[in-house]
Amino acid sequence: MRRNVLFGLAALAGAALLPTVPALAQSAAPAATIDVKAATAERVVGSPNAKITIIEYSSFTCPHCADFHEKTWPRLKADFVDTGQVRMIFRDYPLNGPALAAAMLARCVPAERYEGMSAAIFKSLRVWAANPDPIKGLQQIARLAGMSDATFQACLSNEELKQSVAQSRLTGTEKYKVASTPSFFFNEGKEKIEGAAPYEDFVKVLEKLGAKKPPAK
Repeated sequence: MRRNVLFGLAALAGAALLPTVPALAQSAAPAATIDVKAATAERVVGSPNAKITIIEYSSFTCPHCADFHEKTWPRLKADFVDTGQVRMIFRDYPLNGPALAAAMLARCVPAERYEGMSAAIFKSLRVWAANPDPIKGLQQIARLAGMSDATFQACLSNEELKQSVAQSRLTGTEKYKVASTPSFFFNEGKEKIEGAAPYEDFVKVLEKLGAKKPPAK
């Protein structure tokens, strides 16, 4: 079953209309800054020479997205990305305010740690998202990842980063007609998978596009 979009395109006419991130507790720590250029850069895994590119649109509060990243993505990465056949682009499609905050947080770690931070957020989704104050739950994840409270505060307060995440969702809606998360687009839409599809469904599409599944070990 796919996770339906929770608010419409009109809500994304401007990032200011997105659900706001709850105010964070004041901290005595010195102010921190965010490298916005690095934080807003495309998050990509795989060879730039790969013949197949997959664009994933996901939301950090989507259980089906978490299921994909916990169960399916490791196998796809090992069999197709690490073998140079597939390049994966991760794009944000936040379904609500907590998902927006989580997307911003994942982008405030160095690009090489993005996958690890994303995995940690998805793995503990049912804990932090169920918290009466999900931002506090995300802050705990950030602390475990070694992020200071000052950097966490600066991250979730950065308007330019928030605008960039909002634009990612808007682009997904307008260009790719994303209607649910997760959604996967192969080679600019030649093929598409929506929802919590199993590993085997991805293999069928990838083989159709010319990829070869490694022999079973």
